[in-house]
Amino acid sequence: MADITTKFSVNSGTIRAWKISYEVNGEDGLEQALSWKKEIKIDLSVERNCN
Repeated sequence: MADITTKFSVNSGTIRAWKISYEVNGEDGLEQALSWKKEIKIDLSVERNCN
């Protein structure tokens, strides 16, 4: 998780909250995140599609 927190300049608590929100609500849960940054969302979308 350290590489993710460093890459996107967010703390691990935020990543955990996003993960839980995603597990409960899918991608819609990430849309609701107040601290979600557009550039992070795009980067994660690209990475998810590459894996």
